[in-house]
Amino acid sequence: MRVPEREQWLAAGSALGNLLNAAHQLGFGAIMLSGERCFDVLLCSELGVESTEYLAGFISLGSITAAPPQRKPVMLDTVRAFWRSGEPSVETPAKSQIGPDSAASNAISESRAPR
Repeated sequence: MRVPEREQWLAAGSALGNLLNAAHQLGFGAIMLSGERCFDVLLCSELGVESTEYLAGFISLGSITAAPPQRKPVMLDTVRAFWRSGEPSVETPAKSQIGPDSAASNAISESRAPR
């Protein structure tokens, strides 16, 4: 029996996440990069990727040579909201407050930055 494609992608994502977590726990720097490079026909051909297969991404792994810069603490109220069934959240920000340059977006981006 063939494993459904959706389940294969979920398993690949879990495995990649675990690999990154293990690398960081061991003191290595690690990042997964995907995007257009995963669909490059020449690259996939050189790597032996069949036409029915896909690349999930590339892992860059190495030694950390310097400590990352200190991050500003994220204010919890800028990145969370409460929801109750049947009523709209009164804490939902306006669309103008959730764009790529908004404080909430910047706080989320900063919270996801490598430590």
